[in-house]
Amino acid sequence: MPTPRLIAASVAFGMAGVCAAAEYRSADQAAILYDGPSPRASKVAIAPKGMPLELVVNDVNAPYVKVRERGGQMLWIERKALSEKRFLVVSAPVAQVRAAGDENAAIVFQAEQDVALETLEAPVAAKGWVRVKHRDGLTGFVKISQTWGWQ
Repeated sequence: MPTPRLIAASVAFGMAGVCAAAEYRSADQAAILYDGPSPRASKVAIAPKGMPLELVVNDVNAPYVKVRERGGQMLWIERKALSEKRFLVVSAPVAQVRAAGDENAAIVFQAEQDVALETLEAPVAAKGWVRVKHRDGLTGFVKISQTWGWQ
C-alpha cells in the first residue's frame, strides 16, 4: 500500500449519481484521505491543497466523496474539502509551459513531475493545450497530455 507521503507526492456522493464521464475536483485545503466514507475509517494520506482528484461516486447529499488519486488508489474525502477551482498535476518528467498553445511558442517556464498548476480556463480539447498558472504567479499554456486531472 502506498504511504501517505507517496500519495501526497503523486499529486490525486453515494450510488445516486455515478459519474458518466471523468469529473475532477481539487483539494481546497490539506485534507485527510480515508479508506471509507467516515471519520472513523482508517486515515490513508493527506491530500495537499490543489491536489486533483477524480470523482468516482457522487451523491450530493453525502458528506464524503469517493475519489481516485493520480496513482489509481480509491479513497474517500470530505465533500467540504473539495473545491471547484481546478488544478492539474504534471505527469511528464518535465512539462514546458509556453507563451501560447503552440509547440513553437516561447517557453515561459518548465514544471517538473508532480508540480500542481492552477487552470485558468477550460482546455481546448481539439488543440490539446490548457492555460495554467504556477503558484509563483507565472502563466502559460501546457499540453494536456503532460498533465493529470482534466482527462
